[in-house]
Amino acid sequence: MTASKKPWPPSRDEKPYREVVDLIHGTIPLPHPIDLLVDTPEFQRLRRIKQLGTAFSVFPNCDHSRFVHSLGVYHLARLFVHVIAKRSSSVTITQRDELCVSIAGLCHDLGHGPLSHVFDGPFMLAANPDAKWRHERGSVLMFDRVCKYDFVQKALLEYLDEDDFIFIKELIDPPIERFTEEGQWNYRGRPLEKSFLYDIVSNSIDSVDVDKFDYLLRDSHHAAIAIPFNQNSVMRLMDWMRPLDVIEQLPNGRALKYSRICFAVKVIDDVDSVGQSRYMLHEKLYSHHTVRAYEYMVLQALISADHYLHFEGDDRRRYQLSRTYENLGAFLKTDDSIIQMVENSSLDELKSASRILRDLSFRILPKLIGTVMMRNSNNCTQDKVKHRIYELADSNIVSEEDFIICIRSMHRGMGVEKHPMNEVFFYDHKAHAQQLEPYRIDQALLKHKSSLFGGSQSIMIYVSATTKAKSNAAQIIAELLAAFEKFMREESHEHLVKISLFTNDRCVYLGSST
Repeated sequence: MTASKKPWPPSRDEKPYREVVDLIHGTIPLPHPIDLLVDTPEFQRLRRIKQLGTAFSVFPNCDHSRFVHSLGVYHLARLFVHVIAKRSSSVTITQRDELCVSIAGLCHDLGHGPLSHVFDGPFMLAANPDAKWRHERGSVLMFDRVCKYDFVQKALLEYLDEDDFIFIKELIDPPIERFTEEGQWNYRGRPLEKSFLYDIVSNSIDSVDVDKFDYLLRDSHHAAIAIPFNQNSVMRLMDWMRPLDVIEQLPNGRALKYSRICFAVKVIDDVDSVGQSRYMLHEKLYSHHTVRAYEYMVLQALISADHYLHFEGDDRRRYQLSRTYENLGAFLKTDDSIIQMVENSSLDELKSASRILRDLSFRILPKLIGTVMMRNSNNCTQDKVKHRIYELADSNIVSEEDFIICIRSMHRGMGVEKHPMNEVFFYDHKAHAQQLEPYRIDQALLKHKSSLFGGSQSIMIYVSATTKAKSNAAQIIAELLAAFEKFMREESHEHLVKISLFTNDRCVYLGSST
């Protein structure tokens, strides 16, 4: 450790610190300087951003915030890195390492926009597609902003060096590849021998990380949805993890050795439950068909209002909502309150958006009339699907405004085609500590334990709220269902799993293909 730096965490006698009581994890200590990071406008803003966007419309208890999730991720990150520090015999994990990982867990979501992924994904894609905005990058920029406060900078420099700030930002927004094409370590914050530290907060290799642990526990609790992953799973994974050297083959055939967090084979079911639970929550909660309908309406309102919602930046310029990322002072002023701002506005320019949001108060929503589940959607986009269905339908009966297409992707954390369990390394916990050899799970065992598929995709078709009120609504729905079925039969091929068509709120057709 650098001689001039203080040990962390400080003793209570040196720096008395407060604690918070969390619904999921119980008591969470906030030692100095963690408490100073929490007490900034950038972090407090997360109180006003819902973790699950529009899910509260169907699951009323799911109104928890990014604030509490971030505290939970910080807590788990601190626990996990501390356990690793005690068990690592080959590499010394310093208190600076522990503080950096803890801060990264705390600050990993600072860059989320209003309604979380609604803003970061579909809104920005529709309103400003050239922005290529990613909340991870935004979190790094917001962390830099927090560090510019004199009191924060002074406190952090009591414990950290300049390379530690690089390390924290790499933990929040890791480079896509851990190695360059030449086989060089692609990170600057920590050397190759500490590569396993990058597995804790945001694990891009096997998707098993504390960010996921917290939101699985927290979201399932608030939604009252039972999942296989639970607090006992967290404790077992923490008890049976350890950093080990693994050999990785690069695309150019070169073999590289570096350290990964590996798990005892006895907790294989607990590891698998992470991906299983993520898939279940996407199917039952995050991508619930009514949640997606509500999200669509909110999205239309925000797109309509975008040009008329302006926020003042640090440079005194005013930025419209979809461009607030260009100035963090403007971005800092955005949170979920913009929904009420639009709904209650008396501006003529916002009448259309306001009407959409008022309709939601009366639960005037698009209605799901059909869905198809597939292994993948053959790279179909929502616009392409809608265009083709409109071509197949009778244009004398159906207009493009009559229906909405939604494609939802449900996977275990690494996309539809990739199974996270293929990337996890295990070890034989009965072997001598000096003889542990990490290995990947056998495909036959994986097939026995879990689905070999990383996930699936669904294409859902809705009729718009205005169409439901038309006198010929039944005829329009029948025509859309016929066109939808034709489209899926011509496009899905062997990827089709199941088609469900609905009328009068009852499933009237179930078809499947292999």
